[in-house]
Formats: sequence, structure tokens, C-alpha cells
Amino acid sequence: VTFLYSRKWKNSVNVLLIAGGVSFKERGKENARMIFKKALAYNRSMSIETAGEARTKGRLKIAIAEYKKILSADPNDHAVHMKIAPLLAQAKNYQDAWRSFKAAAERYEKGGFFNKAVGVYTHASRCMPKETHPWEALSGLYLSQGLKADAVGVLIKGHLNFRGRKTRDKGIKMLKNAFDILPWSFDATYALAGLMAKNGRKKEALELLEGLAERKQSEKKRKALWAAFTINPGFSYGWRWLKAAVRG
Repeated sequence: VTFLYSRKWKNSVNVLLIAGGVSFKERGKENARMIFKKALAYNRSMSIETAGEARTKGRLKIAIAEYKKILSADPNDHAVHMKIAPLLAQAKNYQDAWRSFKAAAERYEKGGFFNKAVGVYTHASRCMPKETHPWEALSGLYLSQGLKADAVGVLIKGHLNFRGRKTRDKGIKMLKNAFDILPWSFDATYALAGLMAKNGRKKEALELLEGLAERKQSEKKRKALWAAFTINPGFSYGWRWLKAAVRG
């Protein structure tokens, strides 16, 4: 049995089974496709090349389809996961993009390549900044290495993408996680208070700012008191801010 394959397969059934002169066309297009798929050997190099050319020309669907062929044969191909993930994000298929980013990062992490895993999650956060998963994963990765300041810094940076009315709850959650990692860190707590105030949770915001004012000195103390004054204008906060300003 010999198989003849044409690149025009997608447009027409051009595969013939040379065995007694029987054509796939006589068996029907669907039957031909089934037999063809089983008969055609998987070619990773060809798919990589085709996907690369398609990506260069901006043909996302073709590139993604070729990379998916490889992943269907080898779901653990982390190199291909890294190639397809940004394309999926560009196509706004964020769920599948995240799966591929995560698969690649976890492969590096398990192999002890911490910096490469950081690079993957960082790339993910740039490709889909409006998704919380990359920011949280990157923060968690830093935390696993005992790098608390870096973990908090990622969450503070990430929350900037979630300050709108519809996404504020996500931003608050991220900043609460930052607060749990480093309680009363000024930048995280101050940002959390501001976001809570915008979300109508003024009492909680004032409690956080009060806590900062008690724990911090000089400029940070004045900043916390002024923020409290803007939330709840009145003599008390105004007077306390003035005294802090005079004392320097």
C-alpha cells in the first residue's frame, strides 16, 4: 500500500490508495480523511517550520494549528508551549494561553531553573496583563524562594491593571495577598486603602490608613493622614496632618 500526499489536501481530497486502483474519492471524503490521518506520519520539524513562517506573516490561526499538532502528539513539549502561548494570548484565547505559559514555567521550575520560570511568568504578564493568573503565579514563585519583597512588588505592579470599577475586586484581592505577605508594607497598604475607598469601603480604608499613621514616620505618616483626610474631611485628620507636617 502506497500513500501519495498533496499539500492541497485542505482544499480537495488528493490522496490515492494504490491497491487495485481504488481511489479514496470512491469511498467518500470523510472516510479518506480518517485513513489519511492514520497513515500520515507525524512530522514535528515540518510543523515547526510551517508555524514559524505563518507567525512571521501574521497568520495566527495557521501557526496555532501547527503548534497544536505538535502538542497533541507531545503535550509536554514545553518549548512549543512557549511558542504557542503568546499567539493564543494575541488571539485573546487567554485560558489556553495561560495553560501553555504555566506548563512551560512549571517544567523549568521542576528542573530547578528558577530564573527561566520567572521569565515565562513575566512574559505571560506582559502578554495578558488584564489576567490575574500570571501576576499571582509570579508572586508565588518569588515567595517560594523566600523573596517576600519581590513577591509583594509583583502584586503591587499587577494591581494597576485592576483599578477600574468592574475589576476593582481583583485588584483588592491582589493587594490583600501582598498585605498578608508583608503586613503594613507602606506601598501595598496605601494602595489597598485607596482602592477600598474607591470601592465604597471607606471604613476599612480609614482603618488601614490609621494603622500606617501609627507605624510610620515623617513623609509616610503625613501621606497616610492626608489620604485619610481626603476620604473623611474634618478637623481631626486635618489637625493631625498639620501637626505631622510641622514636625517634619
